[in-house]
Amino acid sequence: MFLGVIVAAALAGAVPQIAGADIAAPVIVPPSDSQGYPDVAEEPACVPDTPGNNLWAVCRLPDHDAVVDWPSQLTEVWPAPRSFILSQPGLFATWLGEVRTEIGRPLIWYDVGSGMPVAPASGGYQFPLAGKYAWECLVCAGVERTKLQGTMYVIGPRAMISYKLISADNSGTNITYGFDASASFVTDYTPHSIVEYAFDFQDDGTYDQVTPDDPTGEATYAPGPHTIRIRVKDDTGRVAEYPFFFEIPYVRPGNPAVVSPTDTTLGNINSGVAFPKVKIKVTASKKIKVAVLRKRGLSIKISGLNKGDRIKARLLKGKKSVVASGTGTTNAASKTVRLRVGKGGKRILKAKPRVKRLVLDVTVEGTDGFTTTKRVAVRVS
Repeated sequence: MFLGVIVAAALAGAVPQIAGADIAAPVIVPPSDSQGYPDVAEEPACVPDTPGNNLWAVCRLPDHDAVVDWPSQLTEVWPAPRSFILSQPGLFATWLGEVRTEIGRPLIWYDVGSGMPVAPASGGYQFPLAGKYAWECLVCAGVERTKLQGTMYVIGPRAMISYKLISADNSGTNITYGFDASASFVTDYTPHSIVEYAFDFQDDGTYDQVTPDDPTGEATYAPGPHTIRIRVKDDTGRVAEYPFFFEIPYVRPGNPAVVSPTDTTLGNINSGVAFPKVKIKVTASKKIKVAVLRKRGLSIKISGLNKGDRIKARLLKGKKSVVASGTGTTNAASKTVRLRVGKGGKRILKAKPRVKRLVLDVTVEGTDGFTTTKRVAVRVS
């Protein structure tokens, strides 16, 4: 089963938008001439039965082991572009013209839903989903390139899905996304339509929503990985299923809402902008010997905290070189964190230029929604 992958972005504007409400039109295979479609099993070079027919030809491929003797190596003649038909998804086809010439003529395939076929040219192509695949020869030029092009029609229904963020953002644990399968379609010789849309939002084998005429649905998730399955059925009873791996990142909530300008309680000013109610204080040795730092590290104490605040501390040489680091989450108003110097930090301390001062950078991600940063100088000798 072909697996689609989507990753939820943090903002609604960065997420692919849901398709329009209009139901997608079917894809129709071009009609044959009076002699019918050439069968590649009988005509490997995909030559029309009508003598002198150098027009664009559409050829039918067998249900297994399809081998196309085209472009012809023997005649070096490509009368016109060629298109091909596979009776169902998941079948393979091999074009000999790609693998037996001196330089090869790779056929580059395009498909709006599934991307390129998953197999390399030398081993044949697999067309995992129904639909219309366009192809061309990118290394060819002139008349040869004009003629070495065409399409592949894979018969059957195709499940397509788009999505968008319904919630205000991806913060919190109940995040709602909307899904739309209205772009699903059927490829066939005559027009057919989708008559059933089914969504398995939790990937538990149970389709939570099955309707004949509503291609949309919504579901609520917590941050993390999820798989959603969409299944469609056409008016002949053929079914297509498409699974997506859907990952929602954890996003910290934004700053607290602006307070009323009349609120003059501690931490607020008349402008109406909210500020954190406490200020952190960092206590550390103002001077330390390099030998002691390398052996024992640096112990720091942060006070003015709330339960659940997350601490990230780094000892920097210059602006970016990290000598030591440490993290922690506090359960009290203060927290002691030890920054240990590893092998990389020791190399940084030893490397030139030698410095007499390091910078202790402490960041506190508060449970009140604010992030506070404090920097303290530490002399080394």
